[in-house]
Amino acid sequence: MEEQVSLKEFLLERLENLAKVETERWKAHQLVHNMGQVALDASVKTLDTRLEGMNQFRAQVLEERAAFVTIQLYRAEYKALENKMNELNSFRSNLEGRIWMLGVVLGGMQIGLLALFHFWGSK
Repeated sequence: MEEQVSLKEFLLERLENLAKVETERWKAHQLVHNMGQVALDASVKTLDTRLEGMNQFRAQVLEERAAFVTIQLYRAEYKALENKMNELNSFRSNLEGRIWMLGVVLGGMQIGLLALFHFWGSK
């Protein structure tokens, strides 16, 4: 048997069902937005962490860069060191020559004295 329902009851029930459906849709819509906001907040936090790391790296690079010398300063200092090294090599070579000469003179004097004592002592 068919149950008869008045038009008013039918429409009220139908409106209640639509209201429930719309309430559920609205809750689902809010949930999607809340999840989107959570994802956005997580992305912002991750991005902030990465940017902070990049800023620290940039500061480190700038700090290290301050410790480097320019190529012009390097070349000037290298040239000065090279000139000093050449001067020291010349000085050393000069001293070595003088020592050889001193050795030759002393050796000659020793031979001369030995020869003199040999011939003077044998007379």
